[in-house]
Amino acid sequence: MLIKHLTQSFMAFYHNPFGRVLWLALYYFAILVGLILLYGEGQLSSPDFVYQGF
Repeated sequence: MLIKHLTQSFMAFYHNPFGRVLWLALYYFAILVGLILLYGEGQLSSPDFVYQGF
């Protein structure tokens, strides 16, 4: 019963234009946070040249 209620509430929120924009903004923000956590070590240097050893 709870899952059905939550699903209906989510779908009503998603079909609202403001709700859809808010949901997508939160989704993309979560992706950016995830990428920052994965790659945000502060090493912004380029890798070595591929043919350095030849």
